[in-house]
Amino acid sequence: MARRQETKVMRHWGRVTTACAGLLMAASVSPFAAGASSLAVSPTALAFAPNEVAKGLVLHNRGNEAFRAQVRVFVWDQPDGNDRLEPTDQLVASPPFVTIPPGAQHFVRIVRRQAPSGGDSAEESYRLLVDELPASDEAPPPNAVRSAPSAGLRFLLRYSIPVFVNTPPASHPELTWATAGMADDMLRFAVTNTSATRAQIADVRVQSPDGSTVNTLDGLVGYVLPGVTRIWSIPWRSSATTPAEISARINGEPRDFRLSARDPAD
Repeated sequence: MARRQETKVMRHWGRVTTACAGLLMAASVSPFAAGASSLAVSPTALAFAPNEVAKGLVLHNRGNEAFRAQVRVFVWDQPDGNDRLEPTDQLVASPPFVTIPPGAQHFVRIVRRQAPSGGDSAEESYRLLVDELPASDEAPPPNAVRSAPSAGLRFLLRYSIPVFVNTPPASHPELTWATAGMADDMLRFAVTNTSATRAQIADVRVQSPDGSTVNTLDGLVGYVLPGVTRIWSIPWRSSATTPAEISARINGEPRDFRLSARDPAD
């Protein structure tokens, strides 16, 4: 009976997703039923070296009730600078469904279907979506809300975990930065990744030539996958003041860049 229920859930959730606007958040929540969310996941990112076949993901139940969770794997790319997910079988989550008692944890293996080639292969990008499932037989679509019992709402968590395969031992992406125009007192800047490995962008700081104008984007801004240009915006008070330098944490390391005044798409 339980196996039939999980098959129903898989069919329902298998119809979900090609693009996710909230990809870069560690987790999202949807109100669904009574109680408190209890799912936690570690680590928050996985990177396979070229010769590695499997990695581990640990799902934690920090609540007082058992719950079920599902792990799905998607290829992740950024056509036109926008995140896109597509189902894949190149990586497999084993097991894809788990039931975790209160206060316990469950180990899920993430396995490569194809053995490492041993050659110089390009880095591949994936996402794991880890969903806390409702108690009912049928899982709701993402962000769906149904009538809550009198005890209140339960927030079902979804974690989006980046996974990188064939990550080189030294990962130092080459980036170019350029302004991309003004709109509504916001400076648009473009980041182009010309290297073969991803770039995680965080803690951006833009400065004018005399140092008088400084604006920041704190925390994680997003990822730029290899060969991709992405555009973000930051408050900028005057279009007459040309920003000159930009600094950011790239894959956790602080770096400084010159900021071109030309849109790289020109």
